Amino acid sequence: MAPILLIAFLFLTLGSPSSRKVFIFRHCVRSTSRKIHAAREGFDKLSDYTDLEELPDWGTPEKWCTRGGFEISEGTGRDLRERFIGGGEKVEIVADTSLGRSPHHILYDSSLFDSLDPEEGQPSCRSRGFFNISDEIDIIKKRLASIPMPMDYEEAKVLMQSIIGYGKAGPLTDMKDIYVTERGKLGGAISVIKVFGQMLFYSFASGTPWVPNIPIEDLYKVISWQHFYRAITEFGPKKATANALLLRRILWSLSSPKASHTSIFVGHDGNLNGITSLLNLTQWNIPPYLSGSILPTPPNTGFLIERFLGSEGSEDLMDSEEALGSEESMDSEEPLGSEESVDSEEPKGSEESVDSEEPKGSEESVDPEEPLGSEWSMGSEDSECSVGSGDIVEISYVYPVFWGEGGVRKGGYN
Repeated sequence: MAPILLIAFLFLTLGSPSSRKVFIFRHCVRSTSRKIHAAREGFDKLSDYTDLEELPDWGTPEKWCTRGGFEISEGTGRDLRERFIGGGEKVEIVADTSLGRSPHHILYDSSLFDSLDPEEGQPSCRSRGFFNISDEIDIIKKRLASIPMPMDYEEAKVLMQSIIGYGKAGPLTDMKDIYVTERGKLGGAISVIKVFGQMLFYSFASGTPWVPNIPIEDLYKVISWQHFYRAITEFGPKKATANALLLRRILWSLSSPKASHTSIFVGHDGNLNGITSLLNLTQWNIPPYLSGSILPTPPNTGFLIERFLGSEGSEDLMDSEEALGSEESMDSEEPLGSEESVDSEEPKGSEESVDSEEPKGSEESVDPEEPLGSEWSMGSEDSECSVGSGDIVEISYVYPVFWGEGGVRKGGYN
């Protein structure tokens, strides 16, 4: 997974800033799956839908960080430290999986990022009684009927066909209209557009475009279908329940005097979806991505939740025991983790227990003079709310910007 790559260039320092910040990020740009589901029966391979002879050569195993993805994550971490996190701030970093030995003070807690089905360890919550698949499907159908598509569906089929050609599965225009499967996924040509759109955009962002010379505006169009797909399928009680512990931990980080000045949580797009569900966020705009209610969550992007302390900015947003749970489940002074699970020299997990989705990369792949992936913007449609004692909480969406021929460019925060 990507967490270690984002945080490798963040240092722990001490100070007393006038705000508390929480970042919730998605992982790196990764190599993509070679499977397609619920598009056309009997055709589940990418090669069934294209006449291009070669699929992308990612240079990594499936779902590992690409070399370009590693560079973007490294640049993101550097940019956060240099431009956005003050020199006097104490930084806490929480990731979902361990890469084994690490010199940094990092908490690894998979259950925090998915309380129902963590990548490591046992689930913290039970799904029984909260929701069932019928409830989820009803919500998906309602969202499908209410959220506008990023562009005309038939035009999207034609655009994708012009890029990938025709495979033995036949034309996209001959496939079913979008429908909801019994597993709560979307079926039809959208499955093909989603997977190939992700592949085309991620290979471009990695600096190794699979199909060269695609106009950049077309790349943003095709990746928007992956965002639209998730905006339809990944919001509801299941995703909210899976992220309830994470939100509770975020509130503690904003509230407690025992918390760090800046907390960084590095997980997945599902965590961004879950927090969006829990906070009832309905849209954000992060141009040049097609935005609004399709809620784009590209790699290395996420929320910044900042609490600006008022004249009496010492009151908690919520009591620490209430935020974290009862004493039986955890020590109220130690949020979601104990010394047994947080050893800076030996973080939980070993090389033998690391999932095959772990990223790789090396310092040789990074030009220290030209950090990639550090062009950032603050998404519009920021939301604010008062929380007492003259404090203000502001929620923004922060993201690296990809544009132009040649891949990722660098820059700074707006």
